[in-house]
Amino acid sequence: MKIITADLIESIKIPIAIFNTNNLDIIHKNTHFDEIFKSLNDNLLNVFLNFDIKSILSLTEKKFEYACSFKKIKNVPFEFQINNIDDNLSIIYGFNNMKLKENEYIMNSYSKMVNDYNLLKEKQLKDSLEMASSIQKSLLPRPNLQMKKFNISSFYQSAVSIGGDWYNYYVNDEEAHIYIGDITGHGIGSALLAGVVTGIFEKYLLKIIHETGKPEEPTHLLNDFNKIIFKLSNQKLVMTMLALVVSHKSMNITSYSAAHNPPILLKRSKLTQTGQVDIKLIGNLGSKLGYSENLNISAQNLDIEIGDIVFAYTDGLIEGLSNGEEYGIKRLKETLKKSFSQDLPIEDIMKQVKETILSEFDSNVLEDDISAIAVEVLH
Repeated sequence: MKIITADLIESIKIPIAIFNTNNLDIIHKNTHFDEIFKSLNDNLLNVFLNFDIKSILSLTEKKFEYACSFKKIKNVPFEFQINNIDDNLSIIYGFNNMKLKENEYIMNSYSKMVNDYNLLKEKQLKDSLEMASSIQKSLLPRPNLQMKKFNISSFYQSAVSIGGDWYNYYVNDEEAHIYIGDITGHGIGSALLAGVVTGIFEKYLLKIIHETGKPEEPTHLLNDFNKIIFKLSNQKLVMTMLALVVSHKSMNITSYSAAHNPPILLKRSKLTQTGQVDIKLIGNLGSKLGYSENLNISAQNLDIEIGDIVFAYTDGLIEGLSNGEEYGIKRLKETLKKSFSQDLPIEDIMKQVKETILSEFDSNVLEDDISAIAVEVLH
């Protein structure tokens, strides 16, 4: 606590102390307070034992509840008041028959301390969230990648409170392996868990490069994710995830879902015939990662053609409010159908999709991250 300093406490002309609400240890106190309570040993237990019995609601093994109003302490010419600063800190200060101006000075000093402390807490929280957001962005792969047989394009927009969106991919000449997930909840914990997931995925990529030369079936990696998340978070954080294997050799796509939002197959191969893409929703089942030691994965296989695109996303894209209602899967499909019916490069279309959806949200401040990744099958 840097704002409420010992010097500031000492400058106040009444007995005052800042203490830890949980164990009654005094953090700061001034000389006036020390003169009244000379044998505290930096703990407020003796102070509370000296309160009139009506002032104490309960006092057991240094755990207490108290009334936040003026109370008298025996044989002391002051009335004391206790106020909470936050969940862990409280302030105790005494009044006597001082002049009104001095009383106002005391209250202004106290208000300034609390205000400065709250500003510090807000700044620390803001700095932590900004750092978490920066870390989270650094965990994501480059947004666009063009290979011989696949085009990949993605976008990510962080929320005001850090969410848990994550995605990555592995591509070779025959297959594109896409992973996208969303950790439930917001905050630094979600960002840290996303970091753990990234570490596991990078280890998996190194194994492909140096040992097997080809990726394993996604069920193995999803089960590894599940075991680690279950062990680390104790069900406090769980994660939905989708793995997509797009095979150019077999001309099909296999979707492996752990309770993630259903991906969308855009049949752009029909564009020249109808002038619009056809849309197919690939079902989502399975259980969330980290919810149980035993993971239930749902797999579904669909045929694809040259020019087709598969689009995967996180729930921030459909749960954002538009005209007071969730954007929803129906409107997302309409936006995708309109955007992907244009004869434009996939990265330009993805940029347009992001801008369109954000412009239709009610607020410019996102409550949840939004992420999406698309894979286009080339000749």
